Amino acid sequence: MREALGHPNAHVLYPLGNLEVISTTTLNEQPAEHPPRLVYAGNIEGAYGAMLAQLRTAMLQRGKAKIVLYGLCDWPAEEQAAARADGSYHGFTPNRELVKHLAKADFLLVVMSFDPSVRFFVETAFTTKFCDYCAFGKPIIVWGPEYCTVVKFAQQRRSALVVTDPSPQSVCDAVEKLATDRDEQKRLSEAAMHLHQGELSPVWIRRKFKSELEKIVR
Repeated sequence: MREALGHPNAHVLYPLGNLEVISTTTLNEQPAEHPPRLVYAGNIEGAYGAMLAQLRTAMLQRGKAKIVLYGLCDWPAEEQAAARADGSYHGFTPNRELVKHLAKADFLLVVMSFDPSVRFFVETAFTTKFCDYCAFGKPIIVWGPEYCTVVKFAQQRRSALVVTDPSPQSVCDAVEKLATDRDEQKRLSEAAMHLHQGELSPVWIRRKFKSELEKIVR
């Protein structure tokens, strides 16, 4: 975004996220289900809804991992009913309940659109979902184009498993491979928590914002 706006000397502050404070008890809950659960919370409409619908179908067909979706959805009523029936779609869920479901996930999913018509948005936006997810200390999977800001951020910091192929089969492959690699799961979990306690810490971001404002008014 800084490059797009043409202000190379601007300070960068990442979003604060919007989930409520997570208790230690919630964080210590361990996933109990197998096959592994890939959980997504957020927008399931438009281009994102289409991507997630395709991914749900692919994962159901392969049967080696389960996708669980929370959020508002624009799928046809019949498809929504089928997804609710098989446990892959749960609709809008308040934050207080949502954090409990995220804490039980094996992996957390971030999706950014491959649609060329929204390229500028994808290049300049940083989703709060990534910040929210880091607080759980779970492996994060980012599915989006190479030019996506979140993809670049995750690659530079080696903080998430990145899939830049638009095919849902590629995401299935990545999930299935990660499910068998305990060392990589541990590394990604630690990387997420490191970001939450450092660069993406709400406390650090607020302090940085306050500091920069004070410099301006002096």
